[in-house]
Amino acid sequence: KMMELETAIDDYTAAIKVNPNNYLPYQLRSEVRRDLNLFPEGIADLTRAIALSPKDAGLYRDRGYLNFKNYNYKEAIADYTKSISLDPNDGGAYRSRGRNYACLKQYKNAAADYKKSLELRTKTTIRLEVESRGILGDLYIKCNQPNEALEQFNQLIARFPHVSKGYYG
Repeated sequence: KMMELETAIDDYTAAIKVNPNNYLPYQLRSEVRRDLNLFPEGIADLTRAIALSPKDAGLYRDRGYLNFKNYNYKEAIADYTKSISLDPNDGGAYRSRGRNYACLKQYKNAAADYKKSLELRTKTTIRLEVESRGILGDLYIKCNQPNEALEQFNQLIARFPHVSKGYYG
């Protein structure tokens, strides 16, 4: 597997040499670098891809994820904010930005983003609703908002009674 990934990097690098103004090989190479935990290199590739395709919300979202993995929470928040400005209906971007706010202990901002992600009800947030509601409840507790926390845990119990998090949250 490692050899395949290294070969993929070589192939994308060759494609970049052929056409350095195409954002896609940079994006694809960043995904391989992500898989190899080469986060700074992946961030650099996405920065170049963004320069070539600045209106692609997915590129900012991808770079936000790599910044998160590299513990660059403020940069990740900036990337997710830009992604959201380009695609305001991307619930996953709100959820991911919220995760970064939580890492910075900005719990009110984190709670607002998790709440927004649940309101948008995209495929991603539906799949992750159990986790998102539990996290949002925990964030409300950290923000000293027990009624809001209780509402999230009650919704979790009502929609997913077999999941224990709603009962002990």
